[in-house]
Amino acid sequence: MCAVPLGSGVWAPAQEVRELGEAQKAPELLKPIKMVSLGRTSWGRDDYFELLWRHDADGSVSGADVSSSGRELWVASQGGVNELLLTRLDAEGKVLGKHSHHRKALKFRLWETGGKEPMFVGMDGFRLWQFDLKGATVDLDIPKAGVEGFTVVSKELGGPFVVASYRYGDAGLRAFQKGGKLAWELPEIERAGNASLDFAGKRPVLTASNGTGKIFVVGLQGTVLERTQTEGNTDRVLFDQDEEGQWMYALDSRAGSWLETLSVSRAERGRAPGERRWELVSTEELGRFTVTAWCLGRFEAGSRRLVVGTDTGWVLVLDRRGKVLSQSRFRSKVLFLAAKDLDRDRKEELIVATEGFGGNLFVYTRP
Repeated sequence: MCAVPLGSGVWAPAQEVRELGEAQKAPELLKPIKMVSLGRTSWGRDDYFELLWRHDADGSVSGADVSSSGRELWVASQGGVNELLLTRLDAEGKVLGKHSHHRKALKFRLWETGGKEPMFVGMDGFRLWQFDLKGATVDLDIPKAGVEGFTVVSKELGGPFVVASYRYGDAGLRAFQKGGKLAWELPEIERAGNASLDFAGKRPVLTASNGTGKIFVVGLQGTVLERTQTEGNTDRVLFDQDEEGQWMYALDSRAGSWLETLSVSRAERGRAPGERRWELVSTEELGRFTVTAWCLGRFEAGSRRLVVGTDTGWVLVLDRRGKVLSQSRFRSKVLFLAAKDLDRDRKEELIVATEGFGGNLFVYTRP
């Protein structure tokens, strides 16, 4: 097979370049802007990102996570029907160890409890469970109605991890401590589709949304600090703060159309949850897909960038006001996105994990 240059001193098979050329034509709802590929063999065509390293996982990738220090990364994959493989990597991509468990995990998170060895949280269908490297597992008392999503709060932030229970009776937000003990619950947050850990000012808070535009800001002790009503069917939200004020990104999924819409609002700097006055800055239609991961990262001097991953493999990098700066496409669903300063150069690296056989962990930096 012949090879062609990609403009950054990297060579790739001609077949790969043809695939990238086809990817530039779709999806139609994405605006015609600069195309940047973050896939297997091409990246940084306009020098937006360049690949630092990648890890080819064993089995079918089902999740990934990075430690709060940014010095360790974990990849979860399915080696068989009921075999969970965990691969431990350092910040340069070197494999530090591999561990096997006889269980299936469709979602996976690292849970730092302050002990010598980390613990983890896995999700299989409607079940949620914690486990360690020795294979010990504890099922958490989750209603059979099902879990839609969960997040993990590290010991440094004072936390158990928090679960958003979805679908019908016993809905609400629940927090569990190590060992599966219930710490607190908020049944008033009905149909809490997603829970995430964010920051309002300097205080860590949890956010939950229910798909009808209601957004709840919750303290780590289980107290509702703020209730916000937005237009649309908001089912995910992120908070951020910089010199311009506090920012809220609200992601809407319009029923029946699968059209993902990002709304960006700004509030006055210094106001606490419950005292903020939100002003809509912009609304952007992203495309007809399902957003499967997103994160905020400071990849260069200036404001943070919002990075969005989709079920169709697209990765979008957006500016502070929700304008798409670059778009790229992987070969499979984006499972995980994170921004961490792995190489201690005072700018964060973008970490991407993709699903399935052929799924991989990629680490990119901004030149």
